[in-house]
Amino acid sequence: MNACDIYPHKANAVRLRALVFLLCYSGQRIRHAVTLSRNGIQDHKLFFYTAKTGTAVYCPLPPFVAQPLDATPASTYFFWTGLSKPKSAGGIASPV
Repeated sequence: MNACDIYPHKANAVRLRALVFLLCYSGQRIRHAVTLSRNGIQDHKLFFYTAKTGTAVYCPLPPFVAQPLDATPASTYFFWTGLSKPKSAGGIASPV
């Protein structure tokens, strides 16, 4: 997390910290985490459906994970504008 503290663009550093915490404590794939909408978190619980069976899942998030998410700028999504394709948003982890 030290890399987040020294990240030069402070506004993005808040979002970066929130994304790293979300990935670590939710087990989400990067594409799903990056395209997470604000209504996907309710009462500090991540809500999603499993891809294979469509089962609804709630994943409780510790306060130190939820707080950086709350601190991100208000928009429909935490980390994505919604203007690009989801594949583009999560593309940083795609193999070359």
